[in-house]
Amino acid sequence: DFIVISLRENGSEEIYIHPNGPRGERVRLPENEHTLSLSGDIEYVSKKIRFTYQSFLTPRTVYDYDVFSKRSITRKRQSVPRWKAAGYVSKRIWVKSGNVKVPVTMVHRKGLALNGTAPLLLEAYGAYGICTDPYFSISKLSLLERGWICALAHPRGGGEMGWKWHEDAKLRTKHRTYKDVIAVADHLVAKRFTSRETLALLGGSAGGMMVGAVLNLRPDLVNAAVAYVPAADLLTSSFDESLGGTRLHYDETGDPRKPDIYRYLKKYSPYEGVRPAEYPTLLVRANLNDIRTPYWEAAKWVARLRDRKRGDSRVLFKTEMVAGHFGKSGRYEWIKDRAYDFAFLIRSLATRKRR
Repeated sequence: DFIVISLRENGSEEIYIHPNGPRGERVRLPENEHTLSLSGDIEYVSKKIRFTYQSFLTPRTVYDYDVFSKRSITRKRQSVPRWKAAGYVSKRIWVKSGNVKVPVTMVHRKGLALNGTAPLLLEAYGAYGICTDPYFSISKLSLLERGWICALAHPRGGGEMGWKWHEDAKLRTKHRTYKDVIAVADHLVAKRFTSRETLALLGGSAGGMMVGAVLNLRPDLVNAAVAYVPAADLLTSSFDESLGGTRLHYDETGDPRKPDIYRYLKKYSPYEGVRPAEYPTLLVRANLNDIRTPYWEAAKWVARLRDRKRGDSRVLFKTEMVAGHFGKSGRYEWIKDRAYDFAFLIRSLATRKRR
């Protein structure tokens, strides 16, 4: 009786119901900025569809949606004691970067004074066509309650705006990802959401590579940064085919055995690009058993930063001795890790002022 289609529109995944032909109707959802997963249905004859939904404001929730009555029925919701979504606001802004507009999803406490004094954590990934949609984070509540703004940028290289969004920042146009992140950071400061002294940058894996490349281009951009398992020595690792996934990365970052690709990679590889400049306070995290971004990449990058940077900013290096690319196993280990990271950010922004 109907067809269900999930698609991406204005930076978010949406569900459209097509009951009679090509003209569909969008399912209304609590927020415009969200993460959505449409479930398969083993019941062919059914008037309901099931999907999982979450956002910066809504914990992970499973809904059954009645196509004909247009009502959503909550089947299960993640329990978050004392969480009151009404006390916070989530929104999406669009930032001009070159000839495109980059979506940025933000959340902060309702009534927070946006006068340039609020600490802001800017997070981004922007690679492999992967969509980093806004999700409910219990750990970030500790920042939000302290008056922080959490912002998730969706630069080119990811898939949030469709496949072309990915195609526009790969191989020899990968630098567009970093220009987008810089444009977002500058916009947030210009519009007084935050200031240079209260702005922090975070990214992991290819997002960690983003942190390194951005800081090499603009060491003055932020006051503190965290890089998780960064692809920091991209050039060297791309020559080593014994590493897991090296050849698979050639479609994204390029094959350095080709001279033009070699020269291009050398320009934005974090390790290669370190220069004599004042870098922000930095926490670099690596995991000993990581076969995607080996710990020695981060170690070499940190050593070169400590050797070449100017000023008195700290560069901390923390290696987990029993962990892979996605961190330590164990149900609660991630809580300790995030507490460490956020304590680092809070202290860094509170104690170090730019000259």
